[in-house]
Amino acid sequence: MNEENEKPNITRSFSVSGMPLSQYLRWKKDCIDNYGDCHWLKIWADHEAATMLKNLVSMFDEVHRRIDELEEVLNQPREKEERVNTFRKEEEDG
Repeated sequence: MNEENEKPNITRSFSVSGMPLSQYLRWKKDCIDNYGDCHWLKIWADHEAATMLKNLVSMFDEVHRRIDELEEVLNQPREKEERVNTFRKEEEDG
């Protein structure tokens, strides 16, 4: 075994408390059904999903902000534009 080329397998443990039992049982069932009862994988997947959801909400907020800005511009009173119809003028002249 060449110790210079091998990296140690470092792990971290942490406790979670205060979760209502009904919510924990739902989480645990999902962990068993979808993650092979591998808690760290379920926690990682939950974190990734929460990060994606947070980013999606931020994008929606930005889209709504831009829509509001565009609506403000569209709702501003415009000066009445006068159009000159040169086609009719030519008809009258000719």
